[in-house]
Amino acid sequence: MDRTRAWYERFARQEAAGRSPLYVAWAEGVAADDEVLELLGELPPEKRQPNLLFASARWCGADDGMGEVASPREVPSPRETVSSRERASAGATIGATAGASWGGEVGADVGTRVAAGADADNGGTSYAAFRGFVVSNWSRVAEEMRLRSTQTNEPGRTASILPVLAQIDEAEGPLALIDVGASAGLCLYPDRYSFRLTNSSSVRSLDAEPGAQMLDPDDGIGRLDAETGAQKLNPDDGVWRLDPEDGLSSVVLETVVTDSAGRNDAALDSADRDEHTRDASETTVPAGRDAAQGSAEATRASLVLPTRMPRIAWRAGIDLAPIDVRDAEDIRWFLTLLWPEETERRSRIEAALEIVRRDPPLLVTGDAVDDLAALVAQVPAGATPVVVTAGVLAYLPPARREEFAREVRRLGVRWISNEGERVLPAVAERLARIEGAGAAASEPGRFIVALDGEPLAVAGPHGQWLRFL
Repeated sequence: MDRTRAWYERFARQEAAGRSPLYVAWAEGVAADDEVLELLGELPPEKRQPNLLFASARWCGADDGMGEVASPREVPSPRETVSSRERASAGATIGATAGASWGGEVGADVGTRVAAGADADNGGTSYAAFRGFVVSNWSRVAEEMRLRSTQTNEPGRTASILPVLAQIDEAEGPLALIDVGASAGLCLYPDRYSFRLTNSSSVRSLDAEPGAQMLDPDDGIGRLDAETGAQKLNPDDGVWRLDPEDGLSSVVLETVVTDSAGRNDAALDSADRDEHTRDASETTVPAGRDAAQGSAEATRASLVLPTRMPRIAWRAGIDLAPIDVRDAEDIRWFLTLLWPEETERRSRIEAALEIVRRDPPLLVTGDAVDDLAALVAQVPAGATPVVVTAGVLAYLPPARREEFAREVRRLGVRWISNEGERVLPAVAERLARIEGAGAAASEPGRFIVALDGEPLAVAGPHGQWLRFL
């Protein structure tokens, strides 16, 4: 009980604070409620997580004060419902990101949201009302929690790995992108999103030669040059722009690029904290692909803002229970996981879901370790296989993470990890040797972006900020 209590206290203090007044109230209430903690103790430890409880209760009809996700009459009973959640019943899905909050296309099913956060102290959204609902409907809520997993995607994380993808493309050719824990596959489409990076004048770019950064004199907006493909910087607003080949995307991802850990204000935002930064024991991470690809120092020194989108020749994902963007129930659960007040993220996910729905990727049901080789074997000739883990490995036991690292190395693929700092301790140790002590304290909740186990950058959990090493 004490560990679960501490989990909810930390969730309220470090993860929900500044993002969701409702979830702060609910988490604080659970942490102080021995009866509800005893109920949670009936579940396997990995099923007691706050976001799973809150989403399952809302799915069953608990009022979130933001427009009902589903009323009890609309939701099928657990035994009537079939879909991805039954495939996930054997364990926690590896394609999860427990700190997400947004929505999607089926607006009639999820209800209307409002921009303001719910008043967690009044009416049906108080902890007392939530507690009453959970206790009265515990058998149903508990069964949902056993059958389901947290499975939201964050396309913003593609901003953190975009420079690494571009670097691999530049050196090794078009990519075969494989997302482990893919959920709905939203992180498989970095080439379909638009990126806006601010403060980019202070970081390296491929346009380092004089005259390479070009500006449209008529409107002062940077665009791709038709002949060179060079990405132009708008010196008036300091924004580095990169769009898909067919123009501005419906998903625009904004990232603050910084050059100093000591003055990275974006890192201090409470929204950057993420459940994936929980503690993990030591694990083994591959030290690099081979000597021919150069030293880790050279790799870090060559990491730059890309001048064009990485070429993705093939894309696929693996998950214990993939989300089918064309399946209404899958999407309804996917959306129920999103936190009530974060309406901007909701809009971004709605747009990303539509992009994926128009051209769904190959998503296979399988285990990150046991079934990865079969997926890699499908990579077409001429494409460089790149395996990506983003906010996923925290959901694997430490020993299983070691097995995953060994398997990736055995397969001889490139591995981009974008994980919480405590998830891969060996990577964190390498980072500490690179930047010394103190940086982590100024960037709470940060993720480490690494290639084949070597740190290249640090980033916000959802791609809100990025700092090259």
